[in-house]
Amino acid sequence: MNTLFSSLCSYFFLVLITQCSYGSTIVPLEINDGGYIFLTVTINGNTDAKFLLDTGAGVNVISERLFEKIRSTLKEEGPHTGTRHNGEQITGMLYRVDELSIGDYSQRNVAIGVYDGIREFDGLLSPDYFRNSPFTIDFLKKQLTVEDSDDLRDMRKNGVSIPLRLQTKGKHEIEFFVELCFDNDVRCWAEFDTGAGFNMLMLHPSYIEKLSVKVPLQKTDYGYYLFSTTLPTLTYCANKKKLLSENVFVGFKEGLIYEGLVGSGIFRTKRLTINIPGAEMVAH
Repeated sequence: MNTLFSSLCSYFFLVLITQCSYGSTIVPLEINDGGYIFLTVTINGNTDAKFLLDTGAGVNVISERLFEKIRSTLKEEGPHTGTRHNGEQITGMLYRVDELSIGDYSQRNVAIGVYDGIREFDGLLSPDYFRNSPFTIDFLKKQLTVEDSDDLRDMRKNGVSIPLRLQTKGKHEIEFFVELCFDNDVRCWAEFDTGAGFNMLMLHPSYIEKLSVKVPLQKTDYGYYLFSTTLPTLTYCANKKKLLSENVFVGFKEGLIYEGLVGSGIFRTKRLTINIPGAEMVAH
């Protein structure tokens, strides 16, 4: 994700206690040119808010503005310490929301954190919201579908299955990773982050040597990165022919606690099903 979004990704977490809606639900998405995905979330059945769909966030977060609007309906859940992508730990208070919905799909007794750095939208919707329910992002039709589990078999037949490596932090927080392949059979488990938009590829600096990247002797300020360049190809190891991008920007981030972090650009013309219960994604 970009600097702002990556700084938010692990501040707080979402507690999922009860799922109250099942079955297929379709909701419209707003996807801007950079690949950032927004949708309408309804709080307690009467307050609509614009959330960023952020699979890089292990937690749900709302803005200070929205918090003040619904504060009287919230109950304190307790403090939580989250970890940013660079290892920095942040502690904040959690509050319980009675109901959080997208379309006809609802979760009850949801805990959220608050961050006053959110300005242009109202919150982040984390993958823990979908811990028990596969969902599909249709990048062309700009729709999100909460899937019936029976549909997954047909999706696998017609698509490409991508294994996920799940990582939990504490009782409720969850992140997931995909395996990327580069030249010379170099592999990397990268956090999959829709909150990073289409064009993000961030790698730990150890991959400079692994990928035989030549760094100029002359010192240059690369801003957010230790060094940045373009790689000839990026593929998903699950299917190197069907899931391939060429001339991919990469930034090597000092202090990154993951091997890598990747955005959703390779799927921008596809439908992508994220099946956290089954530890897989399916591109179709």
